[in-house]
Amino acid sequence: MTFLMSPVAGILIDLVGAKKTAMLGGMMAVSGMVTSAYALNKIEILFLTYGILFGGGASLVYSPAVVVLGHYFDRYLGLVNGILATGSSVATVVLPFILEPLFSSLGLAQTFQVTAGMLFILVLCSLFYDIPKSEESKPIFNREVWKNRRYIIWVIGIPISMLGYFVPYTHLVAFSRQIAPDSDAKLLMTCIGFMSGIGRLIFGKMADHPKVNRLLLQQIAMVFMGLSMMCMSFAASFSWLIVTSLSLGLFDGCFICLFGTLAFDICGPHGATQGIGFLLGLKAIPVMIGPPIAGHIYSALNNSYVTAFLVAGIPSLFGAAILTFAHIKKEQQFDLEQPKSWNTGIPSLGTIDDVKKPSSEFPVILKSVVRTASSVPRSLVRTLSNPFPKIHDS
Repeated sequence: MTFLMSPVAGILIDLVGAKKTAMLGGMMAVSGMVTSAYALNKIEILFLTYGILFGGGASLVYSPAVVVLGHYFDRYLGLVNGILATGSSVATVVLPFILEPLFSSLGLAQTFQVTAGMLFILVLCSLFYDIPKSEESKPIFNREVWKNRRYIIWVIGIPISMLGYFVPYTHLVAFSRQIAPDSDAKLLMTCIGFMSGIGRLIFGKMADHPKVNRLLLQQIAMVFMGLSMMCMSFAASFSWLIVTSLSLGLFDGCFICLFGTLAFDICGPHGATQGIGFLLGLKAIPVMIGPPIAGHIYSALNNSYVTAFLVAGIPSLFGAAILTFAHIKKEQQFDLEQPKSWNTGIPSLGTIDDVKKPSSEFPVILKSVVRTASSVPRSLVRTLSNPFPKIHDS
């Protein structure tokens, strides 16, 4: 539901603004969690309260959070997207240490109620979204986005690559217990989450380099994610799974942090809202059916995960190959000047240059990795020291 409701979120942002959309989503998420606390013995009701209400509300919060950055930042757009994306990695590591003691001492119902209180923070955060709404009338459905050939290629390649994305998150712990029964299998999830957070900061900062092709950078991340998953199938020890988990997490961070910046690069500021919304919506089906497919492969092959992980890496490689066509197609030129009726003071982002050939970009990306890694802490401190900059300064 978090992905499936994203197109609706994109349309709502264009109609009523990011603030109202995020506030509605926050209230839905809180309501879903509170009502779930009173329906623990009714799985059919939980499908509605926890699945649709909470999941849909989370979607209405997530999409504005991604889109809003492009209206505040230009020069550091990649870095702030990396910082934003790092939040989920931090929560993945921290929240279990908060929720498990709550569950042990209070029980599931009251843990849901406490979580609802934590979710109310989403409503408060949305109050700071201050994007002036355009006075120009807009169609509910932005057809111009779907006339962009590069966007169409993007929304074909990314959902295909997501078919195997959640297989490690679903099956890696069980797979590791087959290889090393006495090992701490949860450590693998920690490795993926930790390195994903590091990757989001490093590659988010790297994406701000003027000579880096962001689409090519995402392709490279997809290739290494696929290879990492395929290499897991050859694991003969727990140490090998740790190495491949670290690799998967690092490039997962790169893959995730580029969605917001690429939406503005490909669709322009007027199409980015629905562009990112429909992309996330199209991801819903593959991320939902991927893990069950891997489970069927596991059952069909004598309870062996080897083939399942080998197959899981193929969609990521195939999706990266599809995105190659986006470099061939002539890139659409956008008028990125904000409408005069907005009067936001946001500087023009100019026009997007034609995409450079991958062969000329790859060396630039490799050479900038070390420099980027060393500059992230300094840039992070500078950015966090002024979290609400004036629009013209950012």
